[in-house]
Amino acid sequence: MYIDDGRRGEYLPYLPDFRGRAEIWNRTLADGNSDNQAPAIGVPGFAYVRIRNRGTKPATGVVVRGFQSRTPQAAIWPTDWKPLIPATLAVPNPIPSGGSSVVGPFPWTPQAAGESLLFGVSAVGDPSNLESVTAGPIPNARLVPLDNNTAQRTF
Repeated sequence: MYIDDGRRGEYLPYLPDFRGRAEIWNRTLADGNSDNQAPAIGVPGFAYVRIRNRGTKPATGVVVRGFQSRTPQAAIWPTDWKPLIPATLAVPNPIPSGGSSVVGPFPWTPQAAGESLLFGVSAVGDPSNLESVTAGPIPNARLVPLDNNTAQRTF
């Protein structure tokens, strides 16, 4: 499973700026449309994320976890992040090899310009590093571009 950041699930080239290309978007209504709408500070928004399966078998047990930055320019996982409510959405059906699914809406309310959303997708046998990095804080610059299951978008 992966969230496309422009590299189609690959790890190269390294993305020094990983905060804006991912298939994560905001809507002002929970309407399921896929065009990004600029969020407004203090106004509820609804985030969506497209997840993709580049594996050779259907992905099962797929869940997406979402987080909102505590402050603009969040740079450290997990210190600078708070879970969205709900924080986890399950994908009800397996995603076939080469297939994709849009997951959301994840309600959120921006508190300042420059806030980010961070998402991780996990499936049976393919966890996101958001689930496995438990040894302590890690810079997003190491976490996000080196795990295709994880993506961040700054608004």
